[in-house]
Amino acid sequence: MLVMDCVYFGRGWCYLVVRDWYTRKNIYVKHLIKGYETIQDYLDAVEIITSCNNILEGIVVDGRRGVLRALEQEGYLVQMCQFHMKQIMKRYLTKNPQTQAGADLKSIGDDLVYLIPQVLAQRLDEWYRRYEPFIKERTYHQEGRHWNYTHRRVRSAYYSLRRNLPYLFTFQTQTDMPNTTNSADGYFSHLKDKVRVHRGLKRDRKHRLIMYLIVRS
Repeated sequence: MLVMDCVYFGRGWCYLVVRDWYTRKNIYVKHLIKGYETIQDYLDAVEIITSCNNILEGIVVDGRRGVLRALEQEGYLVQMCQFHMKQIMKRYLTKNPQTQAGADLKSIGDDLVYLIPQVLAQRLDEWYRRYEPFIKERTYHQEGRHWNYTHRRVRSAYYSLRRNLPYLFTFQTQTDMPNTTNSADGYFSHLKDKVRVHRGLKRDRKHRLIMYLIVRS
């Protein structure tokens, strides 16, 4: 059971880490020298792991756009981290939404961990029927030819939750599958503390230190 996530140490310092959920050990790491993660980076990691005769029971990822679908198309059971989904909602809606539509949508997101997919879908359908005119409102620029959706952040929050719904409850159908990437997130926090102790290292030595700490964990 894989938990996949990236850890950053400032701009240009990106490492894709794959942990085995059962052993809580890192089994794959790659320094992404371009400084950011891509769908292909995740696919390459899974291909390397499976080429070593490992049978994957499932994969948990943070929900980077396109990764979930790409892994699913390769035939794997995929779970999007529910914590990251809630963070996405919070980023779009803030802690205190200024509209009733935003407040009601936030309420749905807050209840995410207590729901089943059918109930979440039903609540989203009800929300959309009530607020469809609201999220379709347009604001036109002065010249009158160009426009934007007036409530773009609420709209983005809704469509993000709707788009990721098929991947939010896979853990309910797969024994021992976690619903978050907390295993990786907690480890990353400790990792950064250890690297911070050695601040001031030159670039190549810092890279070697990070790789050493990840590989031995």
